[in-house]
Amino acid sequence: MTRSSWPTLASISNLTVPLLIALLAACGGDGDATGPELEAAPQRVFVACGDSTVSVFDVAQGRVIASIAVPARPVSLAASPDGRRVYAGLSSPGGIVELDAVSLDVVRTVPAPAMGLGMDITPDGRTLVATTDSAGLVMILSLEAGGSMDSVRTGGLPQYIRVDPTGRTAYTPIFDSDELAVINLSSRSVEARTVLGDFNGGPSGVAVAPNGGMLYVGIFGNGRDPMMTDFVLVDAGSRAVFRKYRVGSWQVDVDVTADGREVFLAAQTIQVFDVVAGAITDSVPIRAFGLAVPRVGDVFYAVPWWSTATATLETIRISDHVPVSSIPVGVRPMAVETNFLP
Repeated sequence: MTRSSWPTLASISNLTVPLLIALLAACGGDGDATGPELEAAPQRVFVACGDSTVSVFDVAQGRVIASIAVPARPVSLAASPDGRRVYAGLSSPGGIVELDAVSLDVVRTVPAPAMGLGMDITPDGRTLVATTDSAGLVMILSLEAGGSMDSVRTGGLPQYIRVDPTGRTAYTPIFDSDELAVINLSSRSVEARTVLGDFNGGPSGVAVAPNGGMLYVGIFGNGRDPMMTDFVLVDAGSRAVFRKYRVGSWQVDVDVTADGREVFLAAQTIQVFDVVAGAITDSVPIRAFGLAVPRVGDVFYAVPWWSTATATLETIRISDHVPVSSIPVGVRPMAVETNFLP
């Protein structure tokens, strides 16, 4: 399957009552984030652009206020829990750039291999995890002064990565082996692998329910039906596949709302998976590649497929999935992140 062949959206069946009860139990809770509370930093949205810049959209001002030059093309982004730092993973020759989210200065560049699509930070703000482009490695960087960098060999092509609310575990889909790798951040090792299926393509995006009970994995391509693909739910406790859904189009990035009730899938159109209904219940007519769903407010953000001619930051209302603004940003955006996560 080529990246230019986009399937169409199709509906899927609802959950049975027992499965619905189990899913609600896994995704329930108040959705509060674990870790430091947000300090008084301006609410901003950061976009990794293909011209070796990071564009910065200021929410209060409603406009792009800066384009920060970085040493190479940024492909992944993550924000610290306090909102004061944003990190950008660079493609070849590699590196991780630390940005001051308030002053918008480059603080430092950490040597690293060429980065992949995945980057996340533990809720305590002490550790950054990031996937690499092709070496089968996940990098683990201590963000404390003089912190060290370690690596975990996952093999294959690790894609996006997410840390659970406890900060003890990270999850990354392995594209070419159709697995989800479970990384123990204390022992710096892969402690489990979940086989997700058998795909012509592979798993890409991953999101963690706010209470850590359920994992949502998007699949890029499917060999059984070129017009359909799977969306896989994994029980985080047992590390077993909980349920698979056949959905139209394939998914790249995946993110979940603060209350755990909806999951957004970046695809030909942004697909909305309703956790209560157990189905795709809506779609947003935006051809998305990267997503960022803040843990506060009633909007989320998307950037289009990187080859799309128009490079924009799209703002979509969470309550009714209506696009509310489209702001030009840089060129060939690859990732989007906000610094108001808690």
